[in-house]
Amino acid sequence: MKDLNTLLRSRWVTGTYADMTATDGADALLKVLRERRKELIFRGRRWTDLRRLNKDPRFAKTIVRKINGALINCYQVIPVMYFLFRMMKIELSGIEQNVR
Repeated sequence: MKDLNTLLRSRWVTGTYADMTATDGADALLKVLRERRKELIFRGRRWTDLRRLNKDPRFAKTIVRKINGALINCYQVIPVMYFLFRMMKIELSGIEQNVR
């Protein structure tokens, strides 16, 4: 919370910002994620955050769009979401390639 308050103090006019507090770690995490979403708007970070955070049921989001009258779930754990590793990395480390 100390780092978050330092960041937020610089966004407000001096003397007008009141520090945020958190009741526990989960509350602090929610506040940090909310501010991250505001700070990084239009920077192409949302998709990365959705991919990472949707693995945790507390932060999972379902994004639905209406296309040609049908509701489409835009976010599912589908292989196209993952980046492929370079072949050199796979050969050196022996890790498994992401499925696409």
